[in-house]
Amino acid sequence: MRTNIYFKVHLCFFFLLIIDRSLAADPDGFVYNDFKNAYITRDGAARVSDNGLLRLTDLSDKYEQGHVFYSGPLKLKGNASFSTTFVFAIASEFGVNKLSGQGLAFVVAPQRALPGALPNQYLGLFNETSNGQSTNNIVAVEIDTVYSIEFDQIQDPHVGIDINSLKSVNSTRPAYFVNGEFKQIDINSGEPVQVWVEYDGIEKKLAVTLAPVNTMKPDVPLLSFSKDLSTIFLDDMYVGFSASTQTVLTYHYILGWSFQVNGVAGALNLSSLPTLPPPPSPQSSGGSRHTNTKPNLAFILPATLGYIFALVLMIF
Repeated sequence: MRTNIYFKVHLCFFFLLIIDRSLAADPDGFVYNDFKNAYITRDGAARVSDNGLLRLTDLSDKYEQGHVFYSGPLKLKGNASFSTTFVFAIASEFGVNKLSGQGLAFVVAPQRALPGALPNQYLGLFNETSNGQSTNNIVAVEIDTVYSIEFDQIQDPHVGIDINSLKSVNSTRPAYFVNGEFKQIDINSGEPVQVWVEYDGIEKKLAVTLAPVNTMKPDVPLLSFSKDLSTIFLDDMYVGFSASTQTVLTYHYILGWSFQVNGVAGALNLSSLPTLPPPPSPQSSGGSRHTNTKPNLAFILPATLGYIFALVLMIF
């Protein structure tokens, strides 16, 4: 009798594990209105806040990079299509609408990491030797806030489609289509912006669309590029985000994210996305918070020693 009870308990536990894994890792897609219980792998400076906000970089140091990938592999080869949407925000130590660095990217890669990748202008995607190599098997959509003479054609913040290289195959300034024309978006404003990335595996066409959050998806994409991505992808691919900073300390946030293979990515519940913290106070110089405290110590320490010396003289 006791053996039968133990057997039933173990059997139930086994089925619960199977159900738990099936809920955690959907082989075709997911919807995350926050990242508190997201099935993700992260490295570098990437963190998830208590309210579920995903932070790829922060203001703690220069030359940071952070990566987050959905932990399960996806089948994107052949005629497979995919669709994803996410909401991001970028906030610099200098305050809103100011210089920031360096940018972030949605990335499709052959593994849940980007070994050897560098921060600054490499966006945490490549380094000086791997950039441009066909063996990278990487497709990315970059949201770049800083012009790099080495890679970029646009001398302003821009959105680009990258294939194995930071020299985008197509790029333009951030904007969205409304009332028959494209209206510019300031991606350094600290305000949330929604992005849609869609690949048609039959038409072999990749499209990128942007809009301010709570704005309907525009009918006209911002960027498009015709390419058979099955020639780039391996049997198993991983999707995620990369971000990096240079000398300007910057928050790169992802508020929500959904992805779907052979279908339309699930709509995000914008009203339930994590709230952003207050924007950082503008800094008077380009140094980190640690370097900003040094001048204060330079004044405080001599003054304190002066009082102590005067007290010793009085006692003497």
